[in-house]
Amino acid sequence: DDDGEERPGGAEQCALRAAYEGLEHTRCELGNAVGLAEQVIDFDAAPRDFIVKSNLDEALDDVKVELDGIDDELQSILADMNNLWHDASGKGNNQVRLEDVDSNSNTSCVWQFRLPNSNDEKILNNELGDHGIQVHRILKNGVYFSTKALQQLGTKKKDLMGEYMSKQREMVNQCMVVASTFAPVLERCSVLLSELDVLASFAHVAAYSSRGYCRPDMTDGEEDGLGIELQEARHPCVELQDEMDFIANDFNLTFGSSSFLLVTGPNMG
Repeated sequence: DDDGEERPGGAEQCALRAAYEGLEHTRCELGNAVGLAEQVIDFDAAPRDFIVKSNLDEALDDVKVELDGIDDELQSILADMNNLWHDASGKGNNQVRLEDVDSNSNTSCVWQFRLPNSNDEKILNNELGDHGIQVHRILKNGVYFSTKALQQLGTKKKDLMGEYMSKQREMVNQCMVVASTFAPVLERCSVLLSELDVLASFAHVAAYSSRGYCRPDMTDGEEDGLGIELQEARHPCVELQDEMDFIANDFNLTFGSSSFLLVTGPNMG
């Protein structure tokens, strides 16, 4: 509580306390945003797919049932491929990996198989060529390939996801309108964090400087005697250079006693 009494630590304690209280207030406000996200986003589908929860709309629920069925089919196709590879190569089980394909890539596949040994491409073509194997690329980290069944399932997944996205679009737009109301809260939070960053940087430099730093007395006015007065001032960046023996300088720009100051040396702007 602010009872008007001066506390140990002075202004810097007040600055830290104000930042803490401000961040605590924004944390409480952003709790509502977290609640909105948890209420709407289907985190079970993330990070592979970012969709709203199907129980919010009956039409979404029907499509979601089909999408869940695709996941079961996908695991079945992967198991069949591993069995084929084991029989053809004589190598261990579960060597075939299933990987998502980047949506920005120049292929229509949603998933691809990968074998970690690039030399396995010969066995794929010679032993499994009649199983509809299509090799897409050979890289240092292995052979990427697919089958007709995997490609067809990927096309089905794309079609269902397109239908799901279309049905959820209005709901997403409504949620985005609500989410945008938290923008001022995030802006206030960023200001508080940037203030803490500046204070922490000042504290770090002051604590670890071999020459020492001091906190200036700040004035705000144009009366005679006020202005800028620095004793043995140093440039914090220049003095950190290797083999640099920086010469401290005094500056005196006060109203009523000085009119200008001639500054020479390297341009640090």
